[in-house]
Amino acid sequence: MVTRRDLLFQIAAASATPRRIALTMDDFHWRFLGSTETEVLAKNRSLLKLLEHENLQAAAFFIGGNIEAPIGRKVLDAWGASGHIVANHTWSHRNYNAASTTFEFFSADTARTHAVLEKSRGFTPLLRFPALKEGDTKEKRDAMRAWMKSAGYRNGHVAIDTSDWLYAAEFAKRLAANPRYDSAPFRDAYLSHLRRMGEVYGGLARELAFGNAPLTLLVHYNELNVRHLADVLQSFRSAGWQWVGAREAFRQALYSQEADTLPAGESLLWALAKQTGHYEERLRHQGEQDKLEEGLISNLP
Repeated sequence: MVTRRDLLFQIAAASATPRRIALTMDDFHWRFLGSTETEVLAKNRSLLKLLEHENLQAAAFFIGGNIEAPIGRKVLDAWGASGHIVANHTWSHRNYNAASTTFEFFSADTARTHAVLEKSRGFTPLLRFPALKEGDTKEKRDAMRAWMKSAGYRNGHVAIDTSDWLYAAEFAKRLAANPRYDSAPFRDAYLSHLRRMGEVYGGLARELAFGNAPLTLLVHYNELNVRHLADVLQSFRSAGWQWVGAREAFRQALYSQEADTLPAGESLLWALAKQTGHYEERLRHQGEQDKLEEGLISNLP
């Protein structure tokens, strides 16, 4: 039995070691990067060159519908050939918690992407649920968990959830209105947001005695990260985080955990904290965080 004294010792020991973080990237809506294949592939190469320079292996979660076109397939092949994890984000990116999304549809949608990815270099049987929604009922949640086990899949959990998609959408609007937009204030706000989320979820990891595990950071494939991923990496490094490979991260015991929560999903750390019943007054749902970030973004030039 773990005593309170033992738990406090574990937390103190974890806080004395370097915090570790791993990069995961979702969706791969390549159309967000440009209107021509030449432009998209050039920006894709810039991302891969950055990660090669940093000697950092990421996990790339592909929506199957985005690799149906030849250009999408080239993006996929480039990430696999560069040594990154290539993983499943379903074909249609449907919210599994929606009443209209049945287990039968969702599992078939996942299997459809698997049929394409399993032939790809770097393929690893990890599934990331769209919007991190893992089932609104016990029946749906448990049915998908059983399907994943039978198919040899593990959950591609997010530890550090973010509103990076919201920042990316607003950044795209500013660029569309002014291609010469000075992104420095927007970049700084974005980096501050990611670091704040790192502190929130890093704190949960320490309190739940997972402080030594590398925490998977969620970002998306978009113009904002094409321009500022190097800044993201440096920003976390300056704040005392150490970047590690995604494959190393997903080997940790933390990512084998399954929270007994409903609706299921969200950040794994958020769900594990909610499961304890001791964090209700402190836990902020990521949807609530998005609302706060909207207010901050609205005040940016």
